[in-house]
Amino acid sequence: MVSIVIRFVRVVIVLAAASALGLGLFSLRKTPDRQPVEKLPPGVRVIEVHPEIQQMVVEAFGTVAPRNMVKVAAELAGRIEKMHPAFREGKKIEKDQAIIEIDRRTAILDRAAAEPG
Repeated sequence: MVSIVIRFVRVVIVLAAASALGLGLFSLRKTPDRQPVEKLPPGVRVIEVHPEIQQMVVEAFGTVAPRNMVKVAAELAGRIEKMHPAFREGKKIEKDQAIIEIDRRTAILDRAAAEPG
């Protein structure tokens, strides 16, 4: 029992000495002088720009699918007389423009044959 008390007293003495040393060092420290903070502008790199044309090439694997797909069908059968120059895959044609003109003579002959008399 005596050895336990001696051990406890040693631990208390060591903790008290460490606390006293820490408190002494803390009270002896110097407070640092405040220095004004110098505000620097952000670092900027300036380059001279010249217009130029560059071709971008993208190489990729996969399947290309259109956003919009339109099916075009004629109401009348006949020979095509004229086709819009932009009527190709991937091209754009404005609204209300004629895409294909069909020979009207066939339609006129069919209508005349269908009329009674």
